[in-house]
Amino acid sequence: MMPRILFLLADYPLAPLNHKKRRLDRLFGYLSGKGISLYITLPHEDSDDTLNASHFPACTLLPWDGQPLTADTYSTIVIDGELPPASLPALPENCVRLAAAGQEDTGNPNLTFLPTNKAHSALLPLEATCDESTAKASNFGTAHPGMLVCTEANEANLGAVQAFCTDVWPAIHEMCPNLVARLPEEFLALGVATAPGIEWIKVPNEDYISHHIRQALMALIPAISPEQMINQHADYAKHAVPCLSARAFLPDNPPPLVYRSPEEAALQAYRLMSDAGFHGAQAKRIHEFGMTNYSRTQIFEPLDRLLVKEGGLDG
Repeated sequence: MMPRILFLLADYPLAPLNHKKRRLDRLFGYLSGKGISLYITLPHEDSDDTLNASHFPACTLLPWDGQPLTADTYSTIVIDGELPPASLPALPENCVRLAAAGQEDTGNPNLTFLPTNKAHSALLPLEATCDESTAKASNFGTAHPGMLVCTEANEANLGAVQAFCTDVWPAIHEMCPNLVARLPEEFLALGVATAPGIEWIKVPNEDYISHHIRQALMALIPAISPEQMINQHADYAKHAVPCLSARAFLPDNPPPLVYRSPEEAALQAYRLMSDAGFHGAQAKRIHEFGMTNYSRTQIFEPLDRLLVKEGGLDG
């Protein structure tokens, strides 16, 4: 019998840059590619009015109420870690609770678990996985090199992006006048003021995200939530794009060049822009870090172990 997995989700964000949406999409694609039948249900009050089956091409969208949650009906039931325990129905034993990075620190930047007495624990995998084929050619020496700040435009990230535009970017632009900062144009609607050297870009889907990353000479990760910082780092590592970071968020001296002041950020950006050897070394370093920490083996094998051995799938 073909395995069947039911996902009880707290929500499904629609913004293309939302880290939860991108991780879920990656997970759905991975599992459906293994021939597993996927079913999704969300609480009515937490569902977007525009949400429909077209958002889940590999899945079947089910109503929240009236689902027979039994081990006989589904091989595994996956519970969103953001769902309040009181909102959950009675659950069988074959449950896996899904958690995003940042909900609990396990010492591994990819794998984060939410302990529960009712269910096993699983990771919500990073959407970017690295291998030898994903590194792009260097953009060093291009006429209009770009610094990408590929952050989701929302109220939670607004302060960090405003600080970049008003404090950090002017120092970088003064030292690197040919460098262009590229940010999602949705931040304009949130009140972020433009400045010389900033280019506002469209990021409507995953193809645009990859395109902008491949075009970037370097990237910058603002001081946003840890799970979003790790997501962005995985994206840049996948494509071997050196990146600056407003704070350290990974153990063991990670590849981002952490800056402590606008002036330090400007010096780092200048060196990445002017020193081909330094830029190449940083690109190699971040990609090698990605192949070690963000490989398909690192991301998906622990998930397979939980779903196949503990959740009840046949593999």
